[in-house]
Amino acid sequence: MNKQKKAKENLNYSDLTSNQYKTFSSQPRFSIMLLLFTHEIIRTKDLSQLLSLSKGNLDHHLRILEQNQLVSKKVKVFPKRLYSSIEITEKGKKHLESYIRKLKKFLP
Repeated sequence: MNKQKKAKENLNYSDLTSNQYKTFSSQPRFSIMLLLFTHEIIRTKDLSQLLSLSKGNLDHHLRILEQNQLVSKKVKVFPKRLYSSIEITEKGKKHLESYIRKLKKFLP
């Protein structure tokens, strides 16, 4: 492989591991984002069941995604219960699309 092509591949890989995409390096967070990308909004209870994550584990990953403004949490109050759901933000959609485009460069 020539040096120029190898340098280009290294640059692309470093793009994937940059701070911008560090959030997606976790399999649960990447899965959360993929589900939200296809459904846009999901109840936290359903998300926990779909991904087989405990409430505490899911909350940890959602907190990181919220801090990066990739998702937002919506809470509705009904008599005797709370209904919380997670929604992907526009920033979240753009970052995920960009990350997937970069990932595709590594696939045959």
